[in-house]
Amino acid sequence: MKSTTIMDSEWQKARLEELWTEVVLAQANDARLAIDQPPELIVIRLLGNLRERYLKAIDESNDTEARRALAIGHLAWQLLSLEVADWLTDIGPPWPLADREFWRGDEINERFALSLTINRQLNAAPLLHQQAIDLVALMLPRWLLENLINALEALSHGEVHKLVAPTHIGKHNDAWSWEKMRLRAVQHVNFLSGQGIIKKVALKRVSVATGIGEGTLRQWETAFVKDVAANLSVDWAKKSGNLKTILEDNPRYGENDGNSVDGYAYNLLLDLREESLTQFGIRYRERFGSRHNQDPSAGN
Repeated sequence: MKSTTIMDSEWQKARLEELWTEVVLAQANDARLAIDQPPELIVIRLLGNLRERYLKAIDESNDTEARRALAIGHLAWQLLSLEVADWLTDIGPPWPLADREFWRGDEINERFALSLTINRQLNAAPLLHQQAIDLVALMLPRWLLENLINALEALSHGEVHKLVAPTHIGKHNDAWSWEKMRLRAVQHVNFLSGQGIIKKVALKRVSVATGIGEGTLRQWETAFVKDVAANLSVDWAKKSGNLKTILEDNPRYGENDGNSVDGYAYNLLLDLREESLTQFGIRYRERFGSRHNQDPSAGN
């Protein structure tokens, strides 16, 4: 096994050197770019040249040249990633993402690896700056990307690979969407509570808006305590309510006054402002109202 690994590593190195010489250096040479530079600088300058070629081809309606520049650009980008940032695909100890054997045969674990890897890269920036990073740069090990592509292609033929198959089969085929909206309902309760409204009144308001019984809302909140991520989201909602009250009194709170604002709480505050409790209640009733036949003031 060790000799095979060494051979594979040597084979990979040789193929990368071929690409470097026959594509990157050849293209850089043709563009009259300096090639006596560190590899990453050569690639960066080549990408700038390819972008100019691509835009010029688009202006001239030269689709063939545009596709060629784009294809070479993709290759150069991948080689740059390997040169300076291949380690960034790692999701950290104790999960060796590059080691396919560690994950092989268990598509649920593969899905965990895929989800965590994408989320790490998607949410790399501080929360309030994340939306500014678009397009999102994403790097994946080849084995994981190939498994995802195969799973998506199989879906087009009606075949469901475990990588994209539901983990739990229940009576509802929209369990994820309902879970998200149930969490948002509980967040609204805590958002009101964070503004100083007593819990009983907050439960009543959300119940009236959504048609969900107050007792049901309490049960959901208790269940979310057992889920670390959901419990954090509920806590952020309460902090968001508190932050809303603070900002109403002092809109410049946190601006060079020695105070700090929780980024997650502020981001959630923006979401809750964008869709009010009334609007959320209408959306919830339209989609899931049939699952709640009780009077809104009932206890279940």
